[in-house]
Amino acid sequence: GGGGGGGGGGGGGGAEEAAAARAAEEKELAKMMMSRKKRRLYDRMQHGIQKKAVAADALRAKRASLEAAAASAKPPSGKAKGGGKSARRKA
Repeated sequence: GGGGGGGGGGGGGGAEEAAAARAAEEKELAKMMMSRKKRRLYDRMQHGIQKKAVAADALRAKRASLEAAAASAKPPSGKAKGGGKSARRKA
């Protein structure tokens, strides 16, 4: 299952917070109206989506750290050699 959450931050996003709270409440109400079978399927789908997002974030962080290490290891050269995104051919 999911949880509610979020504390009160300071500052000005009052209208946005109210809209987000309203959207979350509507989502909860819609979920309550689902049959048990559909609700379970929905929860499992959301769990899979979250799991995929966490894995993607981990890979992005790993890529950023590798690129930072590679950039600090060698001085930047004038021309691009090898296969970066700019060197790829369009099919």
